[in-house]
Amino acid sequence: MNEVSKIKRKQRTNLYKEMLHSYKNEFGEMKFRARKINDDCIVTYANRKLLEVMNLDEDDIVGSSISDNKLSSEEMKKAYDMAFKGNEVFFYFFPQSAPEVFLFVFCEPFIEDGYVTEVIGHCASLKNQEEGMIGELLNHYKPFKIIN
Repeated sequence: MNEVSKIKRKQRTNLYKEMLHSYKNEFGEMKFRARKINDDCIVTYANRKLLEVMNLDEDDIVGSSISDNKLSSEEMKKAYDMAFKGNEVFFYFFPQSAPEVFLFVFCEPFIEDGYVTEVIGHCASLKNQEEGMIGELLNHYKPFKIIN
């Protein structure tokens, strides 16, 4: 990766983080946590606002693997694997439990004693409040995509 590409990537990363911070300040925080247990990613926490936006109960997701819950996908597993290797990861997806929602996610590794012990996720959502907005997005974007 050349120097210009690195600078542009850093600027894009900062823009994504700023967007999530602004969203949190205006609409409230949507947050979750996940741990790697026996080579599997287990969701250990999801706050009430995130659960509400995704039309889920805590039992639907907390304690479950990303491989076998309502959010599973091979690409999502890849995103979490990247985060557990110490990378910040941005992705978006349309949750199966709330197809009218476009969810933007930032996963950051939480490092203790030099090891990633947990991934902390921060989210922002767009709802289909105007006729056809989500349909329009689906015509231009994949249902799930890692964007960094």
